[in-house]
Amino acid sequence: MSDVLEQLAAPFPKSTESSLKKGGTTLTYIPVSAVIARTNEVLGLDWSYRVISTEVVDGWIIAHVRVNLPGISDRDGFGGQEIKHRRDGQILDMGHDYKGAVSDALKKALQAFGVGLYLATHDESLSSTFVKEKAAGAAADEQRPQDLRGDPAPAATADVGASLKALAKRGKDLGLSGADLRGVASQVLGRVIAKASDITLEEDIELVQQRLDELEAQQAKEDK
Repeated sequence: MSDVLEQLAAPFPKSTESSLKKGGTTLTYIPVSAVIARTNEVLGLDWSYRVISTEVVDGWIIAHVRVNLPGISDRDGFGGQEIKHRRDGQILDMGHDYKGAVSDALKKALQAFGVGLYLATHDESLSSTFVKEKAAGAAADEQRPQDLRGDPAPAATADVGASLKALAKRGKDLGLSGADLRGVASQVLGRVIAKASDITLEEDIELVQQRLDELEAQQAKEDK
């Protein structure tokens, strides 16, 4: 069993990690597709999870997920996803928000078995797969993304620009052209994304990243 847990807890390649700015700090996280792939790699299909409950609380969807690793134990995880709205106040995609909450809870349950735990060394409650890092002061000097464009992200949104750069790189890794990635972003956000500077919120970038999680999982399934 210890060997299995060691394999689950092994660090992910740096290329798998993504960054998100929340509450004035930069958070490093592993996409749920990579977390599931790691668990499948170590255990095959000999594991399962089920959604115990979901509920809406103050504009958030809260999910409770239980993971079972046969011969080891069960672990519970709780995750949340804020319900996103269009500019006219209509809900953007409730199903996507439920998926985000369940994915968050699943990652936290698997973290209790060691998956991505090294990213949460400052979180003894195991309530997050994120690790707080100091925001790089030189972020404004980083090269801004060229594959979501048209235009580069403005200097006033350096942190968003860095996240867009990571998003553009991930799109390339998935074989998406700049036009393809703009199309995905337009579909997810419910508005036309013609250039990088059309995306100004970290929350919007996270939504697009979640859609790329789905595309990556679909590609992996088709490759089998």
